[in-house]
Amino acid sequence: MPVVNEECGVEVSVIVPADKTVRHLENCLRYIKRSISCRYEIPVVDDASTDHTRGIALQMGARVVQLPIKSGPAAARNRAVG
Repeated sequence: MPVVNEECGVEVSVIVPADKTVRHLENCLRYIKRSISCRYEIPVVDDASTDHTRGIALQMGARVVQLPIKSGPAAARNRAVG
């Protein structure tokens, strides 16, 4: 988990459900990181993508949860929490 500001007592998780998001994922994660000034984690839930979504998420420092079959955004969010 990247640490932005050790003084902040709040920890934030920003769950990003992703399905074939290569085109937008890098910018999405970059903007999330810029907007948070406390300890945070960014779990990206790859909803059985057939592109390089997982690789981009890992390069950007996100924790990746891989779903084996397409399950939809609600299931992806639930999986990241559980």
